[in-house]
This record gives sequence, C-alpha cells and structure tokens, in this order.
Amino acid sequence: MQDIFKDGIRLRSFYSFIYPSIVMIVFMSINYVIDSIMIANFLGITAFAALNLSYPVESLMWGLSVMPAAGASALVAIIIGKGEKEKAGSLFSLICIVALAIGLAYMLIVFIFIEPILNLLGATDALKGACRTYIRLANIGVPFAFVGVMLSFFIRIDGNPKYTLIMNVAGGVTLIVMDFLFMGFFNWGVEGAAIASVLSFIVKAFLGLLYFVKYAKTIKFVKPKWDYQFVRKSLVNGSSEMVSECSTGIVVFVFNLLALKYAGESGVASIGIIMNISYLMTSLYFGYASGVGPLISFYYGAQKEDIINTIHYWSKNMLIISAVLLSFLTFTFAGNLVSIYESSGTEVYNMTITGMRFFAVAMLFTGINIYASGVFTAYGNGIVSAIISFSRSIIFTLSLSFLFTKILGFNGLWFAICSAEFLTIIISVICFYIFRKKYNYNFRKIR
Repeated sequence: MQDIFKDGIRLRSFYSFIYPSIVMIVFMSINYVIDSIMIANFLGITAFAALNLSYPVESLMWGLSVMPAAGASALVAIIIGKGEKEKAGSLFSLICIVALAIGLAYMLIVFIFIEPILNLLGATDALKGACRTYIRLANIGVPFAFVGVMLSFFIRIDGNPKYTLIMNVAGGVTLIVMDFLFMGFFNWGVEGAAIASVLSFIVKAFLGLLYFVKYAKTIKFVKPKWDYQFVRKSLVNGSSEMVSECSTGIVVFVFNLLALKYAGESGVASIGIIMNISYLMTSLYFGYASGVGPLISFYYGAQKEDIINTIHYWSKNMLIISAVLLSFLTFTFAGNLVSIYESSGTEVYNMTITGMRFFAVAMLFTGINIYASGVFTAYGNGIVSAIISFSRSIIFTLSLSFLFTKILGFNGLWFAICSAEFLTIIISVICFYIFRKKYNYNFRKIR
C-alpha cells in the first residue's frame, strides 16, 4: 500500500481510493437483492420464504469468513505502514491457510448436521424441502467463498481496491446470469439458485488468486511461519465484523421464529423483504467503512494523525448528509420498493410497508454505528469494535424484539430495530469519547 496523500491531503484522492470499495459492496447488495427478486418472481413467495429461513446458515458462513480477513488485513496494513513488507507477506500467507481450514470445517459440519439445522431454523413442512435442497447445494461453495473474501480484503491492502470491484462485479454478473438461465430458462427451481451461488463464489476466488499470482505489488504468497499470537489477534480483531455478518443471520433466525408465531409464513416473507432492502441501504456504509479502514490502519502505523483526523472530518460530514437523505428516500418510496417483491394490497405487502417506515427512522443512526465499529477495527482494537457491533446487532435488537412483540405483536419487531440503532449510537459516542486521547482523534480537518 502506498501513501495516497503524498502530494497533499485532497478529498479527491481520498474518494478515488475508497469509491471502489463502496461500489463493490453496493453492487454485491444489488446482486443479492436481484437474486432474491428473481427467486420471488420465478419460484414464488413460498420459495422466497424458504430461502429466507435458510439465510442464517449463509450468514454464519460470511461471518466466519470475514472474521480472519478483516482482523488480519487491518493488522497487516499497520505492519506495512511500519515498512515491514516481508513479515506482511508471511502473515498474509498464514491467515489464508487458516481461513481455508475454517471454511472446510464449516462445510463439513453443515453437511453432517443438516437435519438438526433445519429443525433449529424452525422450517415448517411447507418450507423444509426447499431449505434442505438449497443449503446442501450452496454449501459446496463455502471454501471458495472463504478464499474470495480473504483475498478481496488483502487486495485492498495491496493498494488496488479497483481490482476487488472487478472481482465482485464478475461474481455478481455470474450470479444473475446463471439465476436467469437456471431458474427462468431451465426451470431448475431452488437447485438452480444454489448452483448459481456456487459458481459466483468460484469466479471471485479464481480472480483473487490470479491477482496474487500475477499483479500483487506489496503482498505476495510466501512460505508462512506459524504465529499463534497473530492468528489469535486477527480473530479477535475481526470479531466485530463477524458479529456484524452473523448478527444478521441470528436476527433473521429469531425474527423468523417470532414472525411464524405472530403472523405465520406471511410474516417470514415480510421479514425477508425488509432484510433484503435494508441490506441494500446499509451497504453504502459497510462499503465506506471497508474503504476507509485500510487508510486509517496504514496511517496509524505510519503515525500520521493529522491525515487520520482529516479522514474522520470528511467521514463525519458524509455520514450526517447520507443519513438524512437515505432516511427520507426510504420513507418516501417504501411502497415502490416493497411492490418489487409483492403486489400492493396483500397481507405481506401491508405488513412490510409498516416495517419500512420504522426502518427509515433507523437509517438516521445506522451509518454512524457501522463506521464506529469499523474505525476501532482499523485501529486494531477489536474488543471495542465488537462491543459496538454486538450491542447493535444482538443485545439491543434481540432483547427488544422479545419485549416489544409481547406488547405490539408482529409490529414490535420493527420497533425493536429502530430502538436498537438509537441505543447503539449512545454506545458509539461513549467509545469515541473514551478513546479520544489514546488515538488522538478530534474529527476536525487539520489541513
């Protein structure tokens, strides 16, 4: 990774570095949404509900893949900032092997315990068959998914975020084209959706490996040396990102159970629609945080606090403006967004419209919470990052969902999401205040 501000601290240089990360994750979310729309339209709302019920399995996979990737890449970026490139290559090679081992172990566990998993997810007789088929086939792609995630994080650290954009565009296009062919043309049903996902994982993993074989600048594959402390720190440092990813699956799992209790299978479908739309909206913030993270890590390692403070200043302005804009757009066009999945006037449509109104309010706070968690990961402080992420995603959301559904029924789920974001922003502000002297930030532009 090189100093992008060597010719002066300019906003243009900043956004030229981070925009590929934003576009990449937004594009990934768009692909995920298109995928879900195709499933809902080609296979019907019941199949859509079945795949939403199986989402926690996929979410846990992404969480476990992101944990070593996010944690290790931040630590390696700090090492590169100190000028220790040989050490960076060895640690990169080591964490890739560790990640692949985790991926293979996860794949085997899912294959072995598929039936208990289906029962745990609460799959009804109407949904169990589709859930089982999708999970079994999609599970084949788990090792490729782990490799793709790991390499995409380190390609950004190597200073080429545009290549990660190419990787994910290629994987996304593969997913959509194969979805159309397998479900729309060949009528392969749920099997087609799963095979399309596996092929997209393979494409991204292949392009990631190609980069480090032919194009890598700073980080290269070398014979690794075992370093227990690095592996441990990487997993701890990336735990907040794991929580962020897994929490979606955990929340979907709990919400599905509560939805089945209070609104039946229509409630599960409504949850699926909201989660897909929310994934698209929040992808802007996750993309921004993933783009800013390597810069903060690098300049923190290089001890250039003035540059980091300027980045925080620019980020503060972006978060405030985007929060108001996205909240307004979500509230105003809620009906248009929901009608992509379900016709207006149906039970599912009416349930989801109510949820969208609450989600629009939650968007006022979401960006700051995601940024706060990402910043502390970039500083190498995985514990604080995990506290913020865990509070937002698990503690507040789940505890409030049980409380509010007892009071408000199904609509209590939407109120829980909104309240959780508000309470988490208090935690985020407190953490920023406590660690202001340790990291010497002030959110004011220095130059």
